[in-house]
Formats: sequence, C-alpha cells, structure tokens
Amino acid sequence: DIDAFVFDSPTQQYVVATDDAVTQAGFLETYDMNTSAGNDTTGKSTATLDIGDTRADAATFRLLRVTEDPETEDLVFMPDVVLEPESTAEVSAILSWAHGHGVPVTAAGARTGLSGGALPIRGGIALSMRRMNRSLASDTLNHQAVVEPGVITEELSNAAAEHGLMYAVDPASRGTCTIGGNLAENSGGPRAVKYGVTKDWVLNLEVVLADGTVIETGANTLKNSTGYNLTQLMVGSEGTLGIVTRATLKLLPLTRNHELMWV
Repeated sequence: DIDAFVFDSPTQQYVVATDDAVTQAGFLETYDMNTSAGNDTTGKSTATLDIGDTRADAATFRLLRVTEDPETEDLVFMPDVVLEPESTAEVSAILSWAHGHGVPVTAAGARTGLSGGALPIRGGIALSMRRMNRSLASDTLNHQAVVEPGVITEELSNAAAEHGLMYAVDPASRGTCTIGGNLAENSGGPRAVKYGVTKDWVLNLEVVLADGTVIETGANTLKNSTGYNLTQLMVGSEGTLGIVTRATLKLLPLTRNHELMWV
C-alpha cells in the first residue's frame, strides 16, 4: 500500500499521495494527475503508476507541487488533544491507553526544533513534557545531573556552573529548548567540535515505551557493557521508540575561559 512518494523533475519537486494521505500545507499547490496523458488535469484520475519496483494499481492520486523550499515552521498539524503529564506514572498510563486504543502519540518539548520531530502529522495526542521540569539530583563528586525532560538546557548549564561544573552541550536555542528535545534530536551547537553532541553526555535514561512499560536504558556509571546500548538507540530517535522521563547526564569541571573562534 502506498500513501505517498516524492519525485523530482528537472525544475520542480513533486509529492504524489492518495487522497487519504494528503494534508494540505501552505507551500503546496494541488494538481490532479492523468498518467495516460501525462498532463495536469482538472479532475481526479484512477491511475496505474510504476515507481521503481513499486506498482500502485487503481488508486486515486493527487500531485502536489512544492512551490518553494518548505520550512517546518510553516507546517501546521493539529493534534486532537494536548496532554501535560507531571510524572512517569502519568506518561505510562497515557501511552498504555493510547496503545490499547490505537491512538497516535507525538511527544513535544519546547517546539524549537526545525526538523519536524514534534509535528503530530497523524493527529491524536500531543504529549507536552513541559510540566516535567524538575532537576532531581546533582552529584558534584561524580559530575552527574539527573533531570526531567522539561528542564530548559540553559537552566541546567547555569545550575551546574553554580557548583563549578559545566554541561557541555550548547544548542543555539539553549535558552528555550529542553533536555527532552535535545535527547530526541541529538542536539549540538558551536561547542560540538570540541565536546561532541547530546549523545556524548548521556549516561542513563528512564524511558516509557509505546505500551506503557517503563525501562532504564543504562546505568549511572561511565562504563556499562551489560546488554544492548539502548541509551544511544534512544538518543536521536525523535520519540518514535519511547518517551524519555528522566535523564542522567555527564558534567565537566567548569572551564575558566570560553572563546568561540569563527573560521
């Protein structure tokens, strides 16, 4: 079954989708496609299409022409409901119910990302993590911080600095983005050249899976070779594998000088 596919002409990019899969957006113009004539027409057509090794018979398609370079901030997808849990138990209950009833769930942090990871393209539940914004522990001896996903990245950095420590990840939106979003997108920033990106500073995650099961992906130690490396699997997965409800992050001694060199 084909919902949509993309192809390029020498001058334009097109998206072809079935009527059920089409979601209108501001940067798309709609054309109906008549494959036998090879031209845009004014009516829908029942077509047989060959795309590589994939064949779609007797389906109604629309041809959507991309009229400009799309930006995710121009896209609007409305969820059916927004839920704001305050605990892991509430996240687990929501996902368990949604899983049992076939309702899609999209996690949302501060919505500063530009990759579209927080867009609820299938409606359903938008799971806002903004109320889970507590710093749970700060281990200054072992250089670790345990935080919930709604903590603002810059607030974590400032709190660490008060103890002579540094959280190395510095995305451009650090004043508004959250740790949960950083984990979902594997965020970086100007310091990534020296210190790496989010994945390099995560020790352990508490994650709620799609059916409501709660797991821990690692351990609060620098060396942990037990089982699969689920921590790194979760980082960058954009909420598709589970919802992070707690993160144990590594910290560094605070550097005396901060310099940014433009090359």
